[in-house]
Amino acid sequence: MRVSVICPVYNANISHLRSAIRSVLEQRDFEVYEIILIDDHSTAPALKDALNGLVKENRKISLYQTPMNLGPSGARNLGLSKAAGDWIAFLDADDLWPSNKMELVHRALALLPDSRWLTGDVAELDQTGQIKVKQRFGCYIAGDDRSNNVQRMTGHSFSRSLILEGLHLGTSVIRYDCLKELLNFDEDVRYGEDVIFLVKLSLLIPADYIPNISYIYRRQTSSMMWSKGRLSSLYATGPVSAFQDPQLKAFRREFRWMLYSVYKNIAANNIINGRIFPGFQYALKAFFLDPRTILDLLIFTAISLSPGTSRISRIRLYSNSELILLDDSGQFMSTITHNGR
Repeated sequence: MRVSVICPVYNANISHLRSAIRSVLEQRDFEVYEIILIDDHSTAPALKDALNGLVKENRKISLYQTPMNLGPSGARNLGLSKAAGDWIAFLDADDLWPSNKMELVHRALALLPDSRWLTGDVAELDQTGQIKVKQRFGCYIAGDDRSNNVQRMTGHSFSRSLILEGLHLGTSVIRYDCLKELLNFDEDVRYGEDVIFLVKLSLLIPADYIPNISYIYRRQTSSMMWSKGRLSSLYATGPVSAFQDPQLKAFRREFRWMLYSVYKNIAANNIINGRIFPGFQYALKAFFLDPRTILDLLIFTAISLSPGTSRISRIRLYSNSELILLDDSGQFMSTITHNGR
C-alpha cells in the first residue's frame, strides 16, 4: 500500500507545518510513500526557506510551486497530478494525523480488502492544546446504535449525510484509480470545495467508515475561514456551484438549504461588522431562496436598524452560525459567542 499525502501550503505557520509533516512521518508501524507539498504562491520568505528545508530533510517529501494563488482546489489538483502512490490522503498545513492513522487503515483493509475509500472521525485541537472529539460521523445514517467495526456507507443516504453533517477531507484515504481522470476539485470554488468533492465521490464508490479518530484539525484564526472572505460571495461559491451542478441534481434540496444558511451567515457577519447594505443584500438572497422565511427577513431588518452594540447582542435571533469580527484591514479580531461577546 503506497499512500501519497497531498498538503497545500499558503503562508502557513512554520511551526504548525512542521508538526503536521512530523505527524505523518512518525506513523506507528506503517509508513507513507510520499508527502507532496504544494506551495500555493506563498508570500512569506521564511516559509519558502522552511519548505525547501523540509525537502532536504526527508527524501519522502517533494515540493511543487504554483505560478499564482490557485486556492485549495487548484493546489490539491496539482498534487493529484504529481502523486505516484496507489492511495491518496490529504493534510492541511496546520493540522495533524493521529499516530495510529495508518495502523487503522491497514486494519480496515484486512477486514475489507476490496475497500476503495476509508474514512473516520475527526477531532479538534483547540487553542489550549486540548484535543476534543467532534460529533462522530454517520449519525444521520445509522443513529447511535453502531458497533465498533468498520461500516460500509453507500447510496443517497450516505451522500445526504455528507451534506447535512459534513465530513473532513483529511479523514479520507482513497484509492487513486477512483480519482484519476474521473474526479478532481472544482477550482472555481474557494469555500466548500471539499464537500462537493466528497459528495461526487460518494456517487461513484462506497466509503468504509472506521469508528476511530483519523484526523485532528487545529482551530486557529489565520485561515480563509476567519477572513474577509466570510463577508462576501466567495463564501457561498461551494453551495452555489453544487446547487447548479447537474451531477448533484438529486441533492438540490440539501444544497439549497446549505446555501440558505450560508447566505444568512454572510448577512449576519456583514451586519455585526457594520456593513448594513451588503448584509441586507445577502439577507434578501436567503429570503428569495425560500420566501416562506419572511419572518427571518423581518427579524434581520429590525436588527439592522438597531444600534451597533445592540445588533451584536441580538444577531443570534437571526443566525446561529459562527460570527467573526474583523479589523479595518479585514483581519480577524475575535469571534462572537452566543451571549454576544
